Amino acid sequence: MIGTLTLSLLANELAGRLIGSDVEFSEVSTDTRTLSDGAVYLALKGERFNGNEFIRQARERGACGAIVSEGVSDEIAADLSLLQVADTHEALAEIARINRERGNARVIALTGSQGKTTVKEMLGSILRRSAPTLITAANLNNTIGVSLTLLQLNEQHAYAVVEMGADTAGEIAFSSRTAQADIAVITNASAAHIEGFGSLQGIVSAKGEIIDELSEDGILLLNADDQHAGVWADRAGHRRTIFFACERTESADYYAADIQLENEGRVSFKMVSPVGEQDISMQRLGKHNVTNALAAAGAAIEAGASLHDVAAGLAEL
Repeated sequence: MIGTLTLSLLANELAGRLIGSDVEFSEVSTDTRTLSDGAVYLALKGERFNGNEFIRQARERGACGAIVSEGVSDEIAADLSLLQVADTHEALAEIARINRERGNARVIALTGSQGKTTVKEMLGSILRRSAPTLITAANLNNTIGVSLTLLQLNEQHAYAVVEMGADTAGEIAFSSRTAQADIAVITNASAAHIEGFGSLQGIVSAKGEIIDELSEDGILLLNADDQHAGVWADRAGHRRTIFFACERTESADYYAADIQLENEGRVSFKMVSPVGEQDISMQRLGKHNVTNALAAAGAAIEAGASLHDVAAGLAEL
């Protein structure tokens, strides 16, 4: 985290109730097994778990306070500062949002039915060539994972690459309000994992939620080869919208020429971009990874990366 927070500040932001003395903290943990001495324990609650049941363990491991959504016994409350809120999930997002606002990192958020994890790794590899970059770890791309990622931002980070997934409508909107991205990328939309969305159009709408929290000077990157790109471009309104495509199209700002699928498992092509052309060679199979690379390259260049950074970052993967 960047700087410190107090439970009293959060109480004001979340209409919570401070029980006991106020405490200052610079670390939040949602897991008593890895909680550090002096951290605040935040008790998440889900369908199959209830972190409120582990307040005693948090105190024993040295927590200076806890954020809870249920009542706590008088014995524990006697020597542990508590903040009781209606929803600890919301509390975690609020802390993450505050931490994001305190930093200077450019935040790039990305979503899509396929390719988002690959694009995340490609983006991270490119941006790390020039500056400290935080990226979503593993598959921590749900609403909790996005908040936990943003809590890792520190003063040194120049970039943060935040992957956003969803099982139902509204989840990407929730994550986007937390991340407040400067640049957003939608890789595509397909009927994969349709259960929580009702239809393909439901998925298209849900992916588009990432657009709504972009500021008016934010940048949106869209896949010109996806049939839904026009829907998202219309949703973006006057925001700057950039298009990438596997091969040259009328609307593509970033596209590939002379694609070579090589026998030894490499792909090479010439990337054409608004800032020039660049030969790319990478150890990724399949033409779909050319599209992924163009999405990552476009986002990285719009964030400030050079053509050399793009080529070197993609080659390293």
